Amino acid sequence: MEVRAKIYGRVQGVTFRKQVQSFAIKEDIRGYVENNDDGSVFVLAQGAEGKLKRLIEWIKSSPGISEVSNVVSSFRKSTRPYFSFAIRKKRPFLQDQMKSIFHLIKNFIGAGND
Repeated sequence: MEVRAKIYGRVQGVTFRKQVQSFAIKEDIRGYVENNDDGSVFVLAQGAEGKLKRLIEWIKSSPGISEVSNVVSSFRKSTRPYFSFAIRKKRPFLQDQMKSIFHLIKNFIGAGND
């Protein structure tokens, strides 16, 4: 079984990807997590359906200092097997970190306008 999820909120620049990876490894879930350019995070996870549902519920609980505002997920049969759980980066390390910090600051500034 596979779940694909897009997570919105304060999820970049707060070690969210590392926490998702740690949870996945403990639960024997395979796949990856990566930042999106729009400030959200994408997760593709494979494993037993019950474990994947626990992962999604855990993500919704806003682990660490993240603040998850919405999770859009869909379950389906696995398309290609993954053998570990990785943090994917679309750009070099420093660019990735700067983009995460940008989204974190943007999220804090936006949160103050409510």
